[in-house]
Amino acid sequence: MKIAVVNSALREQEKLVKVITKWSREKNYLVNISIIEDVKAFFKEYTVKKNELIFVGDFSDQITCIEIIEHIRQVDPRVPIVCIADSDQYIFQAVMFHIFDYVKRPYDYQRITYVLNEMIHTFPMGFGDPILKFTCGKKKIYLLISEILYITADNNYTIFMTKNGSKKYRIFFSKVCSLLTDPRFIVCTRGVAVNMDYILKEKQGIFEMKDGRSFPIHRNGKKEIIQKFEEYQLKKLEEKNSY
Repeated sequence: MKIAVVNSALREQEKLVKVITKWSREKNYLVNISIIEDVKAFFKEYTVKKNELIFVGDFSDQITCIEIIEHIRQVDPRVPIVCIADSDQYIFQAVMFHIFDYVKRPYDYQRITYVLNEMIHTFPMGFGDPILKFTCGKKKIYLLISEILYITADNNYTIFMTKNGSKKYRIFFSKVCSLLTDPRFIVCTRGVAVNMDYILKEKQGIFEMKDGRSFPIHRNGKKEIIQKFEEYQLKKLEEKNSY
């Protein structure tokens, strides 16, 4: 998850970074936080989809949060923006630029985490890069969910096919499924869960994966599984066209 903090106040920068980092650990999300101190350079280099979320505050006497938001919107009309201000003086102007939220100082951990949690609910497939975390023996395993193509059971082990090859860990498939609540994954047959982002197509009750592997769709619930895949693809298309 790429988050930008556009604010000249050092104390507020540190506070936001601390809160976001703590939240990311609790939610198992990877975050990449950029602190923007040179606002002019930020305007010059900013491109569409460079960030997934932007926290915007005043830049001392140089430029107001509204002016910053206006500059961002000229380039990127969709990126979620959270305006942070001392009072309600900017709220009506900010709303005109379709901000995601408006936070008044002083704010606490709960207020910022509320914003982050709302982001997850609003953009479940386009916000952040969650991690699948589990323990294998004494070793902690961390796998980027976006890089997992599919997962298959192998007796007391589970095999994870990722972009970087196959990984095998001693953990029950059922345990993995209980941990894996990401909407991209669907159990298509016994002992197989596939990432719908890597399904090339569905043909005659078989999911053909982009790496050439094929998996049959279980007869029980076949209609529902195919419907879920089609709805997922439609939702992705709608989100893509909204930009």
